[in-house]
Amino acid sequence: MRRSAFEGGEYGIRADNGGRLTVHNSVFGYQSSSAVKLANTEVEILYTTVILGEEGDAGVECTNIISGSIRNSLLLTAGDAPELDCPAFEVTDTVFEFALPDFDSAWFAADPPFGLIEGEFPPELAEAAVWTKGDPVTDIDGDLRPSVDGSLDFAGADIP
Repeated sequence: MRRSAFEGGEYGIRADNGGRLTVHNSVFGYQSSSAVKLANTEVEILYTTVILGEEGDAGVECTNIISGSIRNSLLLTAGDAPELDCPAFEVTDTVFEFALPDFDSAWFAADPPFGLIEGEFPPELAEAAVWTKGDPVTDIDGDLRPSVDGSLDFAGADIP
């Protein structure tokens, strides 16, 4: 799945039973339960934004993951809910809510694909990811990424 936006609902994606899930340049906005719920699955999440709007569930929740990675992504959850409940995941250059000032929905546009609004988001997001050869060359709405191996980039699906 590439360059997709999911809004509302119980889950953005649920995958299980030995499948493989690849999510690039996607946004899960304001799900009412875990945005991504995984079991017995191979998973790769890259340049993805998860905004969980209700307190209680993890942004990304896993059970018996075969293998999993998340890189260059942004995970924000309401209250004290964990952003990622996947102990076996390999996590690289990803921003979690606890590393930022208090989450504010004003950082994002109100409509899908929930892009970052210039001047509203914490500056830490601008250089949290590291672009690597083979990564997407555009963001969710077609804005160019740096495309030079090792360049600092925005975490998540959108470049404002």
